[in-house]
Amino acid sequence: MRRVASERDGRRAGSAATIGGMDLETAIEQLAARVLKSDGFRLPLYVASIAANGAVLFTRFEQAPPGSPPGTMTSEHVTGEVGDDGFQMPVHLMIKDATGRIRVARHTGQGAPRLIDLAE
Repeated sequence: MRRVASERDGRRAGSAATIGGMDLETAIEQLAARVLKSDGFRLPLYVASIAANGAVLFTRFEQAPPGSPPGTMTSEHVTGEVGDDGFQMPVHLMIKDATGRIRVARHTGQGAPRLIDLAE
């Protein structure tokens, strides 16, 4: 799915949230696209991103509004607390879908976030 819209809480979680030179938003989108395609997750998705320094960001992905191109979704940073030092690595991401399934990933700033296998 492609993201067609993104709304940000400019007070706390703006585009300054970077890790290892990569925009955190890009890492979150990569993870969302992967679980939708490979793991059969269903929208809406909720992602909690937690950095080593305690910075947090919560993002929601939903189906795009009617009339949007097929295969698109919207994202919104619901809340977060990102200090001047941004997100320090590693960043852990927990993603939950509409059915309650979860996946956890670790991002070091190199490549896409790596999924962590959790025994349920």
